Amino acid sequence: MFVITTVAGGHNSGRSTVFLASGPEESERWIAAIQQGIKTCLKMKTRESESRFQRLQRRTRRIFSSLPLQIFFSLVILASFITAIISAESQPDPSSSTGMFLKGLEVTYLVIFAVELSMNLLSNWFWPFVKDGWNDLGEWAGQGGEADGGVRQDKTGQDRRGEEREGERTSQGSLKQGL
Repeated sequence: MFVITTVAGGHNSGRSTVFLASGPEESERWIAAIQQGIKTCLKMKTRESESRFQRLQRRTRRIFSSLPLQIFFSLVILASFITAIISAESQPDPSSSTGMFLKGLEVTYLVIFAVELSMNLLSNWFWPFVKDGWNDLGEWAGQGGEADGGVRQDKTGQDRRGEEREGERTSQGSLKQGL
């Protein structure tokens, strides 16, 4: 049994209406329909007061939070990690086809990470984005996890802290001479 009482002074002047369900199943269907109607009404009221930016933000959040997109970004992170390992272990000549291919992959990952970061920032806007520790971790990983303090290894495996590579020294020297 449902008793619905209207607002005094309204269309039905505060009269009560009684609905009797034929059984528990019908009663549960009515309750589910009423709850769904309440949710729909609240969504409509919220959306009426939204600005264009808030609508864009809500849509971006829905897309960004979707499982397929999260799986895609996870696979790109994994592929980036594998590419970084291959590049670090093989240390190909940058002008070789392998070096150019790996550099192309790195640029592709960088663009994808920039899009992901932009979507995350837009969907969460500023404070929720900044306060989330996962975003700091993601930004660090997007920079290549540069926590090595500038330590480089040459092909023999020896650390070269702060040393310039031969090509870097030549290009920097010619740049200084050109100024």
